[in-house]
Amino acid sequence: MNAKVGRRARSVPRILVIALLTAVAAVQPTAAMAGPSGSAPRSLPPATTIGGLAAPHQLAVGTPTRYRVLVGDTIRSISRKTHHDWRDLASWNNLIQPYTLRTGRVLRLTSPDGLTGFKYQVTRVTAAQLGASYRAGCPVSPAHLRQLTVYYVGFDRHTRTGTIIVRDTAAPAVVRALNRLYNARFRINRMEPVTVFGADDNRSMAANNTSAFNCRPVAGTSTFSQHSYGTAVDLNPVQNPWVDGSSVEPPAGRRYLDRTVYRSGMVLGDGAAERAFGSEGWSWGGRWTAPVDYQHFSANGR
Repeated sequence: MNAKVGRRARSVPRILVIALLTAVAAVQPTAAMAGPSGSAPRSLPPATTIGGLAAPHQLAVGTPTRYRVLVGDTIRSISRKTHHDWRDLASWNNLIQPYTLRTGRVLRLTSPDGLTGFKYQVTRVTAAQLGASYRAGCPVSPAHLRQLTVYYVGFDRHTRTGTIIVRDTAAPAVVRALNRLYNARFRINRMEPVTVFGADDNRSMAANNTSAFNCRPVAGTSTFSQHSYGTAVDLNPVQNPWVDGSSVEPPAGRRYLDRTVYRSGMVLGDGAAERAFGSEGWSWGGRWTAPVDYQHFSANGR
């Protein structure tokens, strides 16, 4: 295990997230959103409300993409009916204040690029779900971790669903940051649990997997990494490698050492990703001097 592996720690269980859009007579349905591999979304456990976050239900098959304005409708009442943020509805339909709506007008319920609004779900996790990423003696118990199932924009520009595990107290901030990334159409390659990779950080990075919790010490020490606390997120490791002198992890990240040329999924200073997490008070490892960790965001800056 190299220095990069020990200092960081992550983990991301599966994928999906979501909101049950109310079927109304004025709505026209379409096909369900595909899952991360192009398959239909998987079933989720019943939605719960944890850490102050109201978790929506699963996206229904036949999710509507249009809404016809009825007598008495307002932008906020339509928001409640369709479970879309009223600001998204305004943006998707070029509405400006005071958001006057003509009866019979057909509104979009997706963005012009065809992507639906951001959805998420927060659920509890068990030691069994965490697999090799958790063991007795870790600084945070499964009871204090939360599984976030969220929408993200894949490299194929389609909406995908991913799962990431974080500390319960960090869940609201991470959801908001991922929401901002989604709205900015920031591309994420993959979001799965590190248990899929046997909790092996090198394998997870090589797969360009975005993750958070993984109980591991800093290499050569007995100090737990910030990922062991569920308060750090690693984003697109290949596009955003860990660099210490001539050492680059993952090796495929060498193609992205030139940070002056932007390519999809790269985290740049004052870019969408740093702003998304920075707005929650999280710091970016890309501003470190040695090592530099372009994929790393943490609540305490370590």
